[in-house]
Amino acid sequence: MTTFIYQWALNIAAIAVLTTIFEMLLPQSSMKKFGRIGFGLVMVYAMLAPLAKLL
Repeated sequence: MTTFIYQWALNIAAIAVLTTIFEMLLPQSSMKKFGRIGFGLVMVYAMLAPLAKLL
């Protein structure tokens, strides 16, 4: 169980770092808004997907 939580936290941290890098690469336009929404959805999925496996 501890390994599962460790991997989960590591996965979320890696996605957060990649999201930050990709957000910095996006130009200041309406594309950035869509990018933030998309990256936010990926973060939510990364947080909730492992919980579904536990149930």
